[in-house]
Amino acid sequence: MKVFASLSVALAALGASMPLLAQSNQPAPTPPPRPPVIILNPNDLTRGPPAPAERQFAPPPPSLAPPMERVPPVAPLTPRTGQ
Repeated sequence: MKVFASLSVALAALGASMPLLAQSNQPAPTPPPRPPVIILNPNDLTRGPPAPAERQFAPPPPSLAPPMERVPPVAPLTPRTGQ
């Protein structure tokens, strides 16, 4: 029991001293200065994005097959009710 007590005290002292060793006296590096913001036209701030261009939709090429015709519906199957 005495060994456990002395071991726990030693580990507690080691754990308490680790944060002190981890701290350094060097100051944190300063980030580089940000470049200035350049606004070419102040009216661009209130205007939204440009309108999308009008697109002409082309028909499908003749190499595509026409759509398949619909199949008539099949009568529903009767559910199984036992064995």
